[in-house]
Amino acid sequence: MATNAAKFYLKEIREKSVGYRPNWEPNKPLRIGDVGILEDDVFTVMGSLEKMGIPMEVRVDDKAGEVWDLSSENGVEVKTKAKGKMDPATPALNEMEAGFNVEFKKEKSILFRINGYKSHLIENLMSISKEIKKQYENGDWDEDWVVINELIEADSATIMMSSEGGVSVGLKAKADVGLEKLDIADANLELGVDSRGKLALSIVGKEGITPLFRAVGIKKSFFGLGKASVKSRDLGSLLGGDEEEEQEEENPFEEI
Repeated sequence: MATNAAKFYLKEIREKSVGYRPNWEPNKPLRIGDVGILEDDVFTVMGSLEKMGIPMEVRVDDKAGEVWDLSSENGVEVKTKAKGKMDPATPALNEMEAGFNVEFKKEKSILFRINGYKSHLIENLMSISKEIKKQYENGDWDEDWVVINELIEADSATIMMSSEGGVSVGLKAKADVGLEKLDIADANLELGVDSRGKLALSIVGKEGITPLFRAVGIKKSFFGLGKASVKSRDLGSLLGGDEEEEQEEENPFEEI
């Protein structure tokens, strides 16, 4: 069962990301084509299309250098500090440390920043649906399972959430990096020892994590468990059609 902190994070990031589901915890490993269940909006892996022998066609879009920031609009203040100077605005870093000072002014404030990412997208959902139906008829597929059909893999990311207001966190550069090259999602950062207050979530400069995904499930009508009530619209683009035009053939998938 998701904790209150997890529920808040999942709700906030889903609203800000416009259509993506946040992974809880954000550094939990996920792969494109993972199969599982969603409970309290937390995805639990039960298997994968690959392990079930269902072929995937996956497109990978590289967004190197693009920044994705879903931080709280209020309640988080980030200040940068250069090496070789004292700065009262960055109390968690000493004179010889470069990095950032993050002030979480409110409980459950979120800092979420991705620096570069790859988008993994399944392109052959229609052929996959036919294989899933075979698996279901053989008793090897649960009607409530969903498939991760799009996955965001971060080049590097920093994701933090406060447990209380008044939390001060120092993020120091592990290498001698110039101020102009410092990024709060950089993999060259680490949590400073002088941080104050409690954090509900602390992922700093982590490479290769999968914090966001999209998932689809099979409509019950496709399994013969109910009447079809929706025609193919929302996922038309994922199946190679025009999402603006309604198709005659029922789309077996629905976005979850």
